Amino acid sequence: MYRFSFLLSLVLLFLSGCAHEVKQACNEVDWYEIGRNDGAVGRTEDYFQNYESYCPSGKIDRVQVLYFHGREAGLSSYCDPKNAFELGHSGKIHDHVCPLEYQNSFLLHYNRGLEYRKIEETNLALTKELRQIRSQLTISNLNEQVRADLKKKIDSLENKLQLNNGQLSKIEGTTVTR
Repeated sequence: MYRFSFLLSLVLLFLSGCAHEVKQACNEVDWYEIGRNDGAVGRTEDYFQNYESYCPSGKIDRVQVLYFHGREAGLSSYCDPKNAFELGHSGKIHDHVCPLEYQNSFLLHYNRGLEYRKIEETNLALTKELRQIRSQLTISNLNEQVRADLKKKIDSLENKLQLNNGQLSKIEGTTVTR
């Protein structure tokens, strides 16, 4: 019995210490900066729920105001056209978090980034195919018809690459890029 009450006392002491540390952490955290960082990476409003347990219920309203002001500031960098293009170009999915005044520009540049990525991937495949065909041309015992067909295929692939590179240049010219 003594052993049980001793263990129970230790557990209660530990838990009261944790509660104190959580309350202290709530006071020591820069909630504006946490919100700004979350906004800058495009986190949704409901992400704040992950932090609610750090603060006693009496302070949560003040903390929430600071957090959301910071998140709004962070969203201005997340929703920037250059960042939108990079997100699309990297193939990252966005959660439609940009305020209305940034949405159209964000989506335009995001979609251009996606298009740019798609063209680059196509160019990689075309370049690989060109290498394979050129290596086939080095075979000495190819008949002339096969050799002529391979050269036509090379011309066709090079034309596609040139068109794609023109599209990439056009996207670069109309987009705020790297």
